[in-house]
Amino acid sequence: MKAKKKLNFIDRFFLWINILLCIGLLISYLAPVTDPAKFWPVAFFGLAYTYLLAGNLMLIVYWLFRKIPFALISIACIALGWNILNRNIGLRPSTDSTYLAGSDMLRVM
Repeated sequence: MKAKKKLNFIDRFFLWINILLCIGLLISYLAPVTDPAKFWPVAFFGLAYTYLLAGNLMLIVYWLFRKIPFALISIACIALGWNILNRNIGLRPSTDSTYLAGSDMLRVM
């Protein structure tokens, strides 16, 4: 039987950062459904959504590089807010096939 490997100081530090970023990401998921007039701090987490998401993605890469399964914490937090991620970042395939891009066409978003 293998002995459990203890985390060093840097791994423990990044684990706490990971937990805090996940909590912040989960709070930011509440921003679209919370009235800022009643509880305003959630709105600030909603504004920081992209930064919290980027931090979680960086920590997923860190944990995968270290081969420690703590990447599942961030993956689960991102998966919980998959609908919000789809609304903020266009991950949808194009459904309109009537317009084809040609050399004489100018496309404006």
